[in-house]
Amino acid sequence: SVYISQSHNPYINLAFEDWVYSNLDLTKRRLLFLWRNEPVVVIGRHQNPWLECDIKRLSEKGVKLARRKSGGGAVYHDLGNLNATFFTHRSAYNRHENLALIVKTLRDRWKLDVKHSSRDEIVLNNQFKISGTSSKLGRLTAYHHCTLLLKVDLHTLGDILNPTYTGIRSNATASVRAKVKNLCCIEPTLGFERVSLAIGEQYL
Repeated sequence: SVYISQSHNPYINLAFEDWVYSNLDLTKRRLLFLWRNEPVVVIGRHQNPWLECDIKRLSEKGVKLARRKSGGGAVYHDLGNLNATFFTHRSAYNRHENLALIVKTLRDRWKLDVKHSSRDEIVLNNQFKISGTSSKLGRLTAYHHCTLLLKVDLHTLGDILNPTYTGIRSNATASVRAKVKNLCCIEPTLGFERVSLAIGEQYL
């Protein structure tokens, strides 16, 4: 099944992820959830927000802050970002297969030079990160989710994901910074609707 969220509320979308993970029997089924959020910084379950983003700028710009239940680094979402969550039974979990599906879609439909990196990211033109990834594995169920930069406000992304506090000692997981680029810079026609439908068709 493929579900495309009609909500842009990050708390609703993250809650839906957790509900599916906690309640659905995925023994004989799999599910792809495609969604996007209004401006929000989403941090990993083991991260310290003071070390990941500029809290003051977050408030000034009206950008929300949320914590997801999977690991990984901090990400900035807005309506130019596509999020994909692949739900499976624990035994069927395969993040490489999921990323390969997205790479194949982008290559076949739009002839984009993208590949799956050793860090389980999707890279454009061998240098720009266009997708980050994280996952959560339970006893019976699992999910892998990733982002896709379509037309994100990169100025705000860089401004917000720039922590200003120094001298904080913490055991929290730190994000790994990378050069990023929007896919619309290469193919201007790419938008949430077109890409989500293409990925959904490839998945089914």
